[in-house]
Amino acid sequence: MQDSLEDKYIKGELDMNYIKQLLLAVCLNVIILWGLTIFFPYTGLGRIIAFPLIFLINMIIATMGCIVTRFLNVVNKGLVWAIILVLSIIVAIWLFPQDSGISVIVKIIDWIKGN
Repeated sequence: MQDSLEDKYIKGELDMNYIKQLLLAVCLNVIILWGLTIFFPYTGLGRIIAFPLIFLINMIIATMGCIVTRFLNVVNKGLVWAIILVLSIIVAIWLFPQDSGISVIVKIIDWIKGN
């Protein structure tokens, strides 16, 4: 027989699953910020404000993902987490500061075009 959500919560299985998902989200967030810092190093003092803001917004997105995926099947969970990953990358790129005045989005578009 399948355990209900209350039974899983009492056993601690539910909490460990969400903790694992949030730890994975933290690791992905660190990798995204590290990659942006490597490819776009000229952030100046904007990094002091932008990094915690990016991290906070991405953690809110990941927490909402944990809540939403609670009631979904495996295929839909994978789709939701793929959307969350793409959304986290977009938020990080959009909010990532640059001292030169040209945003990261414009630099990426110029790089893709070959300019």
